[in-house]
Amino acid sequence: MFLAVATSRYLYDRIGAPHRGDIFEELMAYTELDFRQLARVSKSSFAALHDYIYDCEEFHSKDPNARRKQRSVSLQLAVGLARLGENGNGASVGEFHRRLKIATGSVVIYTARVVSALNKVRSKWISWPSRARRHEISAVMAAEGFPGCVGFIDGTTLPLSQRPAVDGSSYWDRKKIYSVSMQVVCDSDKRITAVHCGCPGSCADSNVFKRMSLYRESVKYFDDSEYLLTDSAYPLLQNVLPAYKSPFTPDNGEFNNYLAMSRVRNEHAIGILKGRWSSLRELRN
Repeated sequence: MFLAVATSRYLYDRIGAPHRGDIFEELMAYTELDFRQLARVSKSSFAALHDYIYDCEEFHSKDPNARRKQRSVSLQLAVGLARLGENGNGASVGEFHRRLKIATGSVVIYTARVVSALNKVRSKWISWPSRARRHEISAVMAAEGFPGCVGFIDGTTLPLSQRPAVDGSSYWDRKKIYSVSMQVVCDSDKRITAVHCGCPGSCADSNVFKRMSLYRESVKYFDDSEYLLTDSAYPLLQNVLPAYKSPFTPDNGEFNNYLAMSRVRNEHAIGILKGRWSSLRELRN
């Protein structure tokens, strides 16, 4: 029995999914609303994403011995986005196998390819604002009493479905769940301009921030008198203006109230992100 298992690549017989041609053609026949609910983006945004990642090496096998060509980039992108838009059992490979008639192994591979490709082109959407754009943000914030403010920074945690196999205890956070930490910087329009993700959930927001180039190479990102607004968990720095820690005077309390009304944009940005991409509510290891 041991030899049989040891010499076999799979514990169970493989059952392939029935071939249904290019499923993507069926998906594109969906109404705009139904397509958005599945792929989490509009059809026009999907087409733009497709063009951005089409030439990424992930979708073009270099193995001359490969038994079959990859499925279309559009299909793989649709599967990847749909899975990123689900959490819990809805994001399981079995669910996508049953729903789209795609082999479970292919669901995993397509998702990994899409994530890898999107990471390579992320600068098209997530980039630090230019000097001219920072001046625009500062002008908006000056009307709220914070001239020089060019954004907001805050941390959040991304729950994990189970304890990581390596250094699992370090991922146990203050909410008593396993998670990874994410830092998000956004501008006055709630557009994300910088992000850092991957530290264990037990790490304090201020410590995660110190891993970002915004902290380590601040002169590259800020002009004189430019800064980020944040909560009291962060230290006061030349380019970071946090809320006062308690106990504080009435004047400090009033300052905190004004800061909170402006800084809530960051909480909204994180909420929008998690609302669109439900996988961030529970990452499956």
